[in-house]
Amino acid sequence: MWRRVAVLSLAVPVAGLVAPRAPAPPPAHAGFSYQLGGAFAPAPGVGVVDRDRRARPVAGLYNVCYVNAFQTQPDEWGWWQARHRRLLLARHGRPILDRAWNEQLLDTSTRAKRRALLRIVGGWIDGCARAGYQAVEPDNLDSWDRSHGGLTRADNLAFASRLIARAHARGLAIAQKNAAEVAPIGRRLGFDFAVAEECQPNAECDAYLRAYGNEVIEIEYPDNGGAQNFAAACRARGARISISYRDRDVTPAGRRGHLERTCNQIVRTAGSPVSLPRLASSDLAYRGAFLLPAQVSDRKTFAYGGTALAYNPAHHSLFSVGHDWYQLTAEVTIPRPVRSSRLHDLRRARFRQPFADATSGKIDATGGVNNKVGGQLVYGGRLYGSVYVYYDAAGSQIVSHWTRRSTSLTGTKANGLYRVGRLGAGLVSGFMAEVPPQWRRLLGGPALTGNCCIPIISRTSFGPAAFAFDPARLGVARPVPDTPLVYYPQEHPTLGAWDATWNPAKGVFFGGGTTIRGLVFPRGTRSVLFFGTQGTGTFCYGEGTDRQSLAGTPTPDGTTWCYDPDDSSKGTHAYPYVPEVWAYDAAELLAVRRGRKRPWQAKPYATWELKLPFGSGRIGGAAYDPIGRLIYVSQQYGNGTEPVIHVFKVS
Repeated sequence: MWRRVAVLSLAVPVAGLVAPRAPAPPPAHAGFSYQLGGAFAPAPGVGVVDRDRRARPVAGLYNVCYVNAFQTQPDEWGWWQARHRRLLLARHGRPILDRAWNEQLLDTSTRAKRRALLRIVGGWIDGCARAGYQAVEPDNLDSWDRSHGGLTRADNLAFASRLIARAHARGLAIAQKNAAEVAPIGRRLGFDFAVAEECQPNAECDAYLRAYGNEVIEIEYPDNGGAQNFAAACRARGARISISYRDRDVTPAGRRGHLERTCNQIVRTAGSPVSLPRLASSDLAYRGAFLLPAQVSDRKTFAYGGTALAYNPAHHSLFSVGHDWYQLTAEVTIPRPVRSSRLHDLRRARFRQPFADATSGKIDATGGVNNKVGGQLVYGGRLYGSVYVYYDAAGSQIVSHWTRRSTSLTGTKANGLYRVGRLGAGLVSGFMAEVPPQWRRLLGGPALTGNCCIPIISRTSFGPAAFAFDPARLGVARPVPDTPLVYYPQEHPTLGAWDATWNPAKGVFFGGGTTIRGLVFPRGTRSVLFFGTQGTGTFCYGEGTDRQSLAGTPTPDGTTWCYDPDDSSKGTHAYPYVPEVWAYDAAELLAVRRGRKRPWQAKPYATWELKLPFGSGRIGGAAYDPIGRLIYVSQQYGNGTEPVIHVFKVS
C-alpha cells in the first residue's frame, strides 16, 4: 500500500449534494495509471487515472479518487489528535499504529464512532464528486489485521457499507482496496470494482476475479517479485484486466525513481501509428445490447429514431436523436449490456437529459426544409453536431455544423450553423468521430466528419467519406478548414454507381441501397470503421411493395414497383438489407493527405456484415468509448419502431 505526505486540506460535506449520474465502474482492461505520489500527464492510451483526493482529475478520462479511509495520513496525525482524538484507535492510552507507514488506525469499533468518521471521510468523498471524479478508492479496509485485536472484520465492513452508500449517493463508483479474503462479502455489500496490490506474489488474484470478474485493477511492485512477477501477472491476466507495474513510492513521471509499465496493449504502442494493427470482423467481440428509454410523448420518443449517436466520456453516457420528424436529442445512461435474442431480457437505459433541440433552432438555418441532424460528437467537454437538408435538389446547402458551450442541452444556446470546407455541405454534414491522438497531426485534425448516400446523390459521396477538421474552430474560421481523406464524387464512383447492385466479388461496395450513418476510429489501431446498411438485392428505383408478384411492373403513377417489404416509400431499393461495416486503413488515408493518392482512390481493405439479433438491418448510428474500447451501434426498428443499442468490444 502507498501513503502520500501532503499539506492538510479537509473537505467539508455539503448537504443535499445530488448525484449527477448512476455509478459506473472503470472500464475493464483499460490502460491504468496509478498516480498517488503526484499527478503527471498520462501516457497515450491511458483510460483510467487514480489520484489523491487533493489532485485534480484528468479531463476526458475515467478518474478514481484515493482516500485513506481507515487510517490517518502521517502528516494529518496532529490534526486528528487535536480535533478527533476519540476517533483514533488506542490501547491503554497508546496509539495503535501501522508502523510500515507510520499511520494511526481509525477506530471503527462502535456505531457512534462510525457515524462520526463518516462525517469526515464522507466529506472527502463529497469533495471527490464535486471535483469531477467518477470513482473513489478508500484505502486500508484491512486495518483490523494491524489493530492488535482492537478492531474486527465486522467493524470495518460496517463502516465500509456506509462509505459505499455515501459514494453511490454522490454518483461515484467505489473500490474494494485489497483484503482478498472478504472479496465475496465486499461485492455483496456493494463495492463496484477492486484495486488489488501485490495479488500475484500473494496468490490472491483469483479471489478478486471470482468476486468482481474483469473489473479488477492490479498493481505490482518491483520490491515484491520484480519484473519476473509482473511478467507472470501479465501472462495470467493481462488480456482481461488492467495491470500496472509501479515503483513503491508511486513517483511522478520525470522524477528519479519513476517506474510505470503495463501489459495492456492499449497503453503504449512503440513506433509510428502506421505500424498499428488493422481490425478484422473477429476483433469486434459482441457484448450484448440494451434498450433506450420508453416513449414520453409523441414528440419525445426514440421511435423511428436512434440516429446521430455520440459517446460522452464524462458521464459514460450516449447522446441520440429521437423521432425522425422532430429531430430532438436526449442523453441516456448506458446499462450493462445483455447477450440475448429476447427483447424482454434487455435492460433499459434512463434519461440523463430529457429530449431537447440540441441545435437551439439552428437546424432550420440551412436554407432548406426537412432538415436532419446528421451527426453528433462530444469533444473537449462540448457537444458538436451537423445538419443536412434531406432533399436538397438544388445542392444549395453551404453551412452545416453547430456547437454548444458544454454538453448541457439546456441553458446556453447552440451556435452555428458554420461552413466546413469548400466542397459542399453534402459531403461533410453527417457522421463524426474523434481521431486518436497519435493520428491527429498526420491526418490533419482531431476529428472526422463526412456524409454519404443521402437523396440527390450528386451532392454527396458515392460511398464512405471522411474529412479531418478541428471542431474547436467552428465559429472562428470561416469556413473551417478541412482535409479530404476519402470521398467519392459523382465523377469518380470507385465503389459503385448509384444504380449499381451490390457485388463485393467484383468490387461493388456501394449502390442506391447503401446508407452510412456512423463512423469510429478505435485507438491503438489504424482502422477507420464506417457503419451503415447495405442493400444486397437487385437495385430498383420506384415504390416499395411487399407483393413480390408486382416487382418490376409499372405503378399507377408511371414509376416501377420494387419488391421491398421493409420500405414502401418511393426511392431506391435493394432488398434485403444487412448491417454493414466498411473498414479503411488510416495509412492509406495518410497517403491521400500527403498527395500520393486522390481521395476517391482509397478503398476499404475489408467489409463485413454485422451479425445482430432482432431482425432489422437498418443502422442509425455508431459511437465509440475510447476508455472501455467499446463501440455502440444503433439498430433501428430492432424493437418494433424503436431502436436497440448493440455493444462491441474492440479486442
